[in-house]
Amino acid sequence: MNKIKRIIVPLVILLLFGGAIVFLIVQLVQPKYTYFKPTSEFYINDHAEQLSQGAKWSIYLNSEMLYEDSLDKEYPAEIRGSQVVVATYQTDRADFSSTTLFNEFKIGKNDMGVLIVLLYDSEGNFKEIVYEVGVRMMGYLTFSDMGEIVSNSLETYTDIELSLGEIYFETLERIYDRVYDTNFTYDLALYEEDLYTFFKPLPSEDFFNAGWYTWLIFGDLPNWLSITLLVFFGLGASGTIGFMGVAANNGGGGKSIGYFLSKKK
Repeated sequence: MNKIKRIIVPLVILLLFGGAIVFLIVQLVQPKYTYFKPTSEFYINDHAEQLSQGAKWSIYLNSEMLYEDSLDKEYPAEIRGSQVVVATYQTDRADFSSTTLFNEFKIGKNDMGVLIVLLYDSEGNFKEIVYEVGVRMMGYLTFSDMGEIVSNSLETYTDIELSLGEIYFETLERIYDRVYDTNFTYDLALYEEDLYTFFKPLPSEDFFNAGWYTWLIFGDLPNWLSITLLVFFGLGASGTIGFMGVAANNGGGGKSIGYFLSKKK
């Protein structure tokens, strides 16, 4: 028994010491977010929990595809890396700055980013949409474009998810056409069908399929608890932390100067 204690006690001390070091490192390097941190998918952030799985998957996959397509070396380096991010948030408009969220997420490489935010009240009712573009994207999506895209969609559909779908895909269509001179078509009927027939959780929402490493890192657990659990359960035989290999999408370093349009329901 004494022999076991002589092994266990130093091991526990080592783990605690290692955990403290990792915690301090994470606190130093982890970005601070005013409202919420991005999901591991990055392109879809349903913080208000108002979107269907079909809508979230459509946005996630198509934004991922746009980003990968836009990195093709056939395009000039200064316009590569377009990112379109969608978020929902429950708050009063006066308490929310889309520019702050945009710049903290760093949407779009080369400032080629678009942020679409749906705002909801405390009862979960849609109240307002905010549409913001990055510094370089301003040359391709003007204020007039934003107004046309948003107004037409909100006036056409009573279901906010259908309005969001059209706003989102119209945005992609114009980016592909104007920035990359590439044809992009979409079928909103297929998007609508997915709203009611597709229920698979996103990787960050699925504890078992995503792996508990991903859940611990990108979930809503407090940092200190995530680090503690990772230290105790994530150390392999080599002594290295298991979550280091987890990949996630992130912003390309883009910024906005506050070029946005907002429209109430």
